[in-house]
Amino acid sequence: MNIYVLGAGSMGAALIAGLCNLENVSRENIYVLSGHTESTAKIAHKYQINPVGQLAEFSGADLVINATPVDVTRTILPKLASIITAETVVVSVAYGVDVPELKQLLGRVTGSFT
Repeated sequence: MNIYVLGAGSMGAALIAGLCNLENVSRENIYVLSGHTESTAKIAHKYQINPVGQLAEFSGADLVINATPVDVTRTILPKLASIITAETVVVSVAYGVDVPELKQLLGRVTGSFT
């Protein structure tokens, strides 16, 4: 399972740390992308995961975790929608973005949202 994390701030780093502690998740299948190249590199190095240089690399994602600020979420999710498949699971921890808005941002009218 390829897991991609959007955001390398406090929340993104905490989620990555948790993923790295799971026995059934391999670090070689965890990827991180941030708006700041140095943050991406720092988190990738710290947790020994894969840095991602551009959103287009998310095309192989099975799971995408969005840990970006609300303004970034509203900008990046519509771009992500054209890259991922309908089978890609998207989890967002963006405060202030509810499920109906997530559906709208991702252009999805079907799927499981909780």
